[in-house]
Amino acid sequence: MIHTEKNAFQRLHAVVGVQGGLQRSIRNRPVGYQSDQLTERIDIWAKGMVEDIWSNLNPQTKEDGTAMGVFGVCQGTQELKDRIVPKVVEHADRTAFFLAFLAEYYVNGGAIDDPEHYDHIIVSLVPLAIPEFSLAELTNIQITKSSIDVPNGALEVKNLVGSIDLSWLFCALLEHKHVDNAVKLFKAIAESAIVLSGMAPQVDYQTTLPFLSSISKSEHMSPTPEQLLEVMKRYLPQILVCFIRYFVKTAPPRATWAMSRLSCNCVDCSYISDFLANPGQQFLRHRGATKSMRHHIHIMLDRTSCSHETTDRGRWSSTMVITKRSQHGQAAYTIWQQRADRARQAIADIRQSWLQQVLGDSYAEIIDLKIPQRYRTSSAAPTAEQRAASEQRLHRLLTEHAARGGQAARHVQEMLAAMTAGPSASGTGTAMRQPRVVGTPVAGRPPGSTVPAKRPIEVVDLTGD
Repeated sequence: MIHTEKNAFQRLHAVVGVQGGLQRSIRNRPVGYQSDQLTERIDIWAKGMVEDIWSNLNPQTKEDGTAMGVFGVCQGTQELKDRIVPKVVEHADRTAFFLAFLAEYYVNGGAIDDPEHYDHIIVSLVPLAIPEFSLAELTNIQITKSSIDVPNGALEVKNLVGSIDLSWLFCALLEHKHVDNAVKLFKAIAESAIVLSGMAPQVDYQTTLPFLSSISKSEHMSPTPEQLLEVMKRYLPQILVCFIRYFVKTAPPRATWAMSRLSCNCVDCSYISDFLANPGQQFLRHRGATKSMRHHIHIMLDRTSCSHETTDRGRWSSTMVITKRSQHGQAAYTIWQQRADRARQAIADIRQSWLQQVLGDSYAEIIDLKIPQRYRTSSAAPTAEQRAASEQRLHRLLTEHAARGGQAARHVQEMLAAMTAGPSASGTGTAMRQPRVVGTPVAGRPPGSTVPAKRPIEVVDLTGD
């Protein structure tokens, strides 16, 4: 008996397994005990169960795609064409399901002698799925609560899987001479990665770069087809530049001993401020200050992170020892260095001869985590069309957030109203108030009123008689 609480794919596997087990059991019986009628009844039962399950099948996840691939391998070519392919095409927009199905199919389909399995899958599915391809759906990017309530909140990235599935599919397309589809798939991956890099840079590090590393080492990329190479030369530098710009980011200043100066500008405090601002000096021994001045300096240094004490107390003078406790920016630079090391390793995992062929003159700068000069102009001011598109996207996102309610809803609605009315409606635009000109009408006064001219000042001499 098949348990109904299992999902459709588990039930489908169970039916196929029971059918195959019963048929093997009947075939292994002695000749006199074999029954064609019993085999036919088993087939009828299995067919009815599969029809019932298939009518309610609604693939959703990567696991469903794997199950569908296993089932596809077990079926004949006609079943693949008539039932499996239409069902997968129906959900081709679900990237994780689609890739998992093809990956499982390619891995376990090697034992199938009929080449129509491979060619029909490629010809039927890939062109339909590529227009809907999305790394965002594959990596399951979700906006966290903090990103709604806190400005510049990060996007949460879960289940970062799929780079292996991507490389399997890409290499299978090349293996079966479907270069056009391989080009379309690479463009879809590249465009999706570039769009996501600013929102979730982890996608490049955990999915896109492992995919590039895998395909660069494939035997089907030696040599790289000319049509594919041209597309890679256009997109790959952009992917790596976005990776450097948003994942690695600009290196913070190296850790130094430099600190802010004291707020007092007296002679002794100015001398100590010079020491605090010196990036290479950690200790200072200050002599000659009087007792009252030492007290003043101690008060000023209490506002800093320096340790300070008076030693060698003499009759006429004493020595103050000032020590900077920690280097400014050490933690930030250490974090950046670790991130840069991971990025260098991810790029180094890509086959370097292939990478150099694709990047050309930009190779040396990119592997050194520098953005080539030709790509630095992307940070210039956006065009009017780009600004309009950005405003439309922002308006849509704000509308979605306002519909959710909560504390931020009122503020979001105010932002939407301000965007709709424009800066002049609230009177808080960027236009500066222009000075009034003498002789011009004044608002709020009777008609004909103007700004009066200033009378000249009369100087009266009171020293005379």
